[in-house]
Amino acid sequence: PSEILGQGFVLTADGWIVTTKSVIGNLKGKYTAVGYQSKQYDLESFVVDEATGIVFAKMPAQSLTVAKLGQSKELTLGQSLVAVWNRDRLNLAQVEEIGYDFTGASGINLSTEKLVKKLSLGLPLTKGQNGAIIANFKGEVVGVADSGKAILVDDFKNIIDSVLSAGKIVRPVLGLTYIDLSQVDGLISWGDKGAYVAGVLKASPAFGLIKEGDVIKKVNDEELSVFNGLAEAVSVYKPGNKIELLILRSGKEERVSVILK
Repeated sequence: PSEILGQGFVLTADGWIVTTKSVIGNLKGKYTAVGYQSKQYDLESFVVDEATGIVFAKMPAQSLTVAKLGQSKELTLGQSLVAVWNRDRLNLAQVEEIGYDFTGASGINLSTEKLVKKLSLGLPLTKGQNGAIIANFKGEVVGVADSGKAILVDDFKNIIDSVLSAGKIVRPVLGLTYIDLSQVDGLISWGDKGAYVAGVLKASPAFGLIKEGDVIKKVNDEELSVFNGLAEAVSVYKPGNKIELLILRSGKEERVSVILK
């Protein structure tokens, strides 16, 4: 037990597992996964999703029992979930918050290329529980424990196919920094929903189309809200997809089309 770095769950029967960067801190290091009946597997390769901090790892195995993935967008405040990190006990917890941690260096500025919204539970999660699954009462994984909170499963579900087929992460790029108005009090002049654009990267596909000070209200008619921020709304698309943004500029609504890189 003193050597446990963290947890993980089985994604595919042939040995792909899911954990976090807080567990796999050195991609060149040697790691061993201990499974059912204490069977040991050496991890052979890693694919890191920098947008969420999720790590996909491959071990030599066959006929493993795989976890079922749920939908974190269906979670509600106060909902009861189960945290699982050992085989002889289920740990009940309630959803306390689904939101951002603004204590980092970036403050309230968010990036369309970082999915940092986390799930907070009414249950302390220690370092040794990083990578443990958070499940709903259907037995579906809705989150992965990481540094006291949980990464939402919807934030990495859509990249699983590219990891399994190509061994790499494929995510769309919009290239904006923004403030999520639904998460910050005192910005009534811009309304209570949407993404206030704080910066546009020169290499961004939105450069010249979106300006600092614009407020993005919708992505393809999907309204941004406290449950669905700009980064989350964009992440469901693929590079090369065209999206239409409804923006508020100088008090007037406009529609702008952008092709994601």
